[in-house]
Amino acid sequence: MQPKYEPSPTPVPNEEAPRGPRCFRCLLSETDHTLYETVRAYIDSLSPELRVPDALYRERLAACTSCKNLINGLCGLCGCFVEARAAKTGSRCPAAAPRW
Repeated sequence: MQPKYEPSPTPVPNEEAPRGPRCFRCLLSETDHTLYETVRAYIDSLSPELRVPDALYRERLAACTSCKNLINGLCGLCGCFVEARAAKTGSRCPAAAPRW
């Protein structure tokens, strides 16, 4: 016997509204501007020798946006903010077959 379908209860007024749907293949800069500002400040605070050139940064982000593991600006494999990871010289993609 299959369980009976029961709809979700109607939200109670003043209850915190649930967040929107997950955005697959979106970066923080496209989804959460407040959090992105914090990550951007972190990237800007890195010394030049710890940051990759802008062209390489954009190339890495392009690879991340085409990855099925990107969810709301986070890597589903390691949990990092991809925009922060892509900016650092010593970082690499955590996938078994790295994209960059």
